[in-house]
Amino acid sequence: MQKKLMLIILLTLPVLFLWGFVFQVSPKGIYFADKRVEEAVREVIQEDGLITQDQLQTIEELVIRDAGIESLEGLHFLSDLKTLDLRDNQITDLTPIEGLSKLVDLNLRGNQIADISTLANLEDLRILNIRNNLIEDISPLSKTVYLEDINLRYNRITNIEALHDHEYLTTRLYLEGNPIKDYSPIDHYYPSIEDKDF
Repeated sequence: MQKKLMLIILLTLPVLFLWGFVFQVSPKGIYFADKRVEEAVREVIQEDGLITQDQLQTIEELVIRDAGIESLEGLHFLSDLKTLDLRDNQITDLTPIEGLSKLVDLNLRGNQIADISTLANLEDLRILNIRNNLIEDISPLSKTVYLEDINLRYNRITNIEALHDHEYLTTRLYLEGNPIKDYSPIDHYYPSIEDKDF
């Protein structure tokens, strides 16, 4: 009986090993926590089946406005993304996009964002719109010195020291609707800003 059991085990092991190997190398679809994000991505890549990382790396622009989005989980796979427009959603957490180092244009207007610390990693940003959020601290923007166009209207910002070194900021700077009293950090390049509201 023991010999028969041992024979069965010996015959079964290679099959299990092969099955496990196939399972490991089989492609898996990328998961998006918010179905509305997934739907938008599918529309861009024209895919009804499994979404692969290779497909996501072909996306350079993604626009999802006024869709009720709450989670950005999964967007970190869009590593070649240059333009991301998420205006008028319900976003609070920006952690999933902190690794999108190729982002140049980011629109987060009209969300529920209070913490923008992850934006410090997006050093190539040129255009940033975070109007109508809950932001008090913009110190992470001290790292994004290549910004040319910033809209910070209607937040809770009191200190703009983080913008001191933004000498490329010549296209637009909107600060209306914030309790800012001291504008001296940007005195040295203020005259060169083409479009401003203060």
